[in-house]
Formats: sequence, C-alpha cells, structure tokens
Amino acid sequence: MLTGGAGVDRFVIQASSGNDHITDFCNRDTIVFDASSGVDRFSDLTLTKGRQQQGDYRGTSDSLTVDGVKPDQLHASDFQFVGAAASLRRPFLFPGVI
Repeated sequence: MLTGGAGVDRFVIQASSGNDHITDFCNRDTIVFDASSGVDRFSDLTLTKGRQQQGDYRGTSDSLTVDGVKPDQLHASDFQFVGAAASLRRPFLFPGVI
C-alpha cells in the first residue's frame, strides 16, 4: 500500500512489485515506472474501472490500484517512465469510482 504525504508525491513502481495500491493520488502527484517495471510509455498501460477495491487480473503478474480516481482522469503527464524497458501491459484498477 502506497500513501503519500501532504505535499507532492512520487509513487515509484518497480518490477515484480505485485499488486500495488495508491491510496491518495492527486493531480500534482506522479506515478513513476522504474526501468525494471517493463513499462516505458503511457500506451503500455491498460486503464480500467474496478469494483470496490478488488480486481481480477488473469494472465498478469502485476497491477496498480488507484483509489478515488477515474481512468479518464489520468493522463500521460501524471506518469514518468525511467529508462528503457521492454513493453508490458500493466493493468490499473480504479475502485469505487463512477
């Protein structure tokens, strides 16, 4: 579980981190994908709406849940991609949002 502080936060995602969960993402925060994560561009991400903080990601080993954010509220500018990495689809889950 990842929870930031009162200021601007950087949530760093690395390889084999499992099912990460950001509890307090806001528009000035950044989600950073480390080179080891296998994600090197926004188009590598699959953004989907979840159900009440649960998701089922068959065939994938990692996911990221972002509380209180709708998929269409996240943009490429909310992310940073560090280093070159092989392309890998990484699903996102947005629990309890309409």
